[in-house]
Amino acid sequence: MWIRATLAALLGAALGFFATGFVAAAVLVRALGQRDGGPGMSGFFGFGPIGGIAGTLLGVGLVLRFGGGSAGWGRGLMISAGVVMAIGGMLLASSLPESGPTYSHVIEFQLEYPAATLAGVEIPSAKAMWGAAGADLDDKPISQFFEKECKGDVCVLSGSVAALGPMNNFRIVAAVGPGKYRYPLDLPAVAGPVDWSEWRAGDGARVRWRIVKR
Repeated sequence: MWIRATLAALLGAALGFFATGFVAAAVLVRALGQRDGGPGMSGFFGFGPIGGIAGTLLGVGLVLRFGGGSAGWGRGLMISAGVVMAIGGMLLASSLPESGPTYSHVIEFQLEYPAATLAGVEIPSAKAMWGAAGADLDDKPISQFFEKECKGDVCVLSGSVAALGPMNNFRIVAAVGPGKYRYPLDLPAVAGPVDWSEWRAGDGARVRWRIVKR
């Protein structure tokens, strides 16, 4: 019976982890946007373990309740699984923004560096960060790059940011390796999608951008 309970615990943990992780990731991405995968990864790896714990308790509880073990213990473990999931649901709800500015478009950008500039720079890592802002707002690099595509002697880093706030003097700031670079973008007033701009030479890299619907 304990073998069945162990197998049920492992199966429940796996199913609970993946199911809860995917659901939480979908909820956070829908609420916060993709943001280079940040909300999705936070949802999956942040809430997946909660589902894994609940799945473990539920699996063992079912075996004890209906497999000839202690019905009382089985019932208690099943109730505990429900409590764990309820706590996870409350934590997920508390992580959602209560209210805030809404946006309908996203600014996507690409930075093309010589491959030598990115040699030894892991993606993602704290050595490849970016920030964005318009007007005189803070543009401190606080987001990691999650996408890098290399071809020949150049590599392209990609990112995206919500089309919110002032568009005048809009710029991307990248902290890559030991260097820090600033790239002004000549953005129009956001009224609809805009196709990729031409590549433009910048501070140690070429840059282009486009505006897409969220």
